[in-house]
Amino acid sequence: MSERCRYSEPYQDDEYQYRHVILSAAQRLELRSMRATHRILSEDEWRNKLLLQQSPGWQHYAIHPPEPYVLLFRRPLNRN
Repeated sequence: MSERCRYSEPYQDDEYQYRHVILSAAQRLELRSMRATHRILSEDEWRNKLLLQQSPGWQHYAIHPPEPYVLLFRRPLNRN
């Protein structure tokens, strides 16, 4: 059985849309090999090394040390 990462449904406040991603076992190993369990990832890292797929505008913005394999993302809400 192939394990995949899990994406939360987006949620929002007045400024941002948020989501979290729970990495698969293989992605967790890659994250450790990148020495990136305690730092913000660039878009290139999470897209091309961890192979996460999200629409444009998402940014990895926070680390929750008890769960370093749950990545927190946000993007600004469109202001019209």
